[in-house]
Parts: sequence; C-alpha cells; structure tokens
Amino acid sequence: MHINKIIILLLLSFTVFSQSEIKGKVTLTDSISDYSFIYVLLRTNDTIYTGSQLDKLGDYKLAKKVPNGKYEIVVKHLTYKDLILKNIIVDDKDLVMDINFPGPCEYNEKTPQKCVNDHTDNIIPIVYGYPNKRLMKRAKKGKVHIGGCIVSQCDSYFYCKIHNKEL
Repeated sequence: MHINKIIILLLLSFTVFSQSEIKGKVTLTDSISDYSFIYVLLRTNDTIYTGSQLDKLGDYKLAKKVPNGKYEIVVKHLTYKDLILKNIIVDDKDLVMDINFPGPCEYNEKTPQKCVNDHTDNIIPIVYGYPNKRLMKRAKKGKVHIGGCIVSQCDSYFYCKIHNKEL
C-alpha cells in the first residue's frame, strides 16, 4: 500500500513538470555596450519562478523542470524599462526565445499627449534627476511631476494628474 502511494507521487511529478528547456539569445538594439547586468526571468502571477543572467554572447538558459503553464518572460536591466513578453506557454517541448532588447520605446514624442477620453488639461511635464528645492516647490504646486533619479533610455515625458498616469 505504501509503495503504491510512492509510485503515484512519482507519476504525478513527471506529468506536472516539463522536461523542456527554455533558452535563447538576447540581441541588443540600443546603445548598451555589453550584456552585463541584463537578466531574463520567468514569472507567473508576479512571482519569479527562475532566472538567468546573460553570458558574454547574450545567451541565456533557464532552469529545467519548469511546471507546465502560462508564464511571462521579463528582461531586466538597471537603466532600461523592463521588457515583458506575456502568454509564454511552457509544455513538454523545448522553447527557444530570441529577444530584441530593449525593444521599441512607447514614449517617443516630446509633445504633450492626450490622456483618457482625449483630455489635454492637467498634463504636466516629468522631470528626472535629483530634485533641488526649487523643483520640489514646483512639484508640490503640481507644476511638474518628479520622475526619479534613475534615467533610462525610454522614459515618459508627461504625466496626467487626473489619472495618475505617465504619457
């Protein structure tokens, strides 16, 4: 009886976990000079399942025995916005994902944008860098939005005060 339970548990473990391998290459599409500090993560429901740092050629390999299911692959770098690839299906087949990073920037216009319902009021510029006293006063008055000290290659230029949304 005890041996039957062990056999059933072993069979279940083989059916739940994939024997596939998730690997690929990240190709740099911007001014990043090397692959240092770039990570590829596999996550589900905002929980990181596994991850890998790129090697010197941009290759990555995520851990084997990933449970079958739907995941997101996230490419992270300190000064770039995360690139998120959604609805990645992991099953019993090997998965090769070649990725262009950082990808296209969604914030490419330096003119004020329209927000939800096409309104253009209450849209203010975003200022990046370490704020001085004058900038802090302007931010408290709602004249500018402070974007933070870390500046990436793809940052938004405007902020909607009504919807608390970067444009």
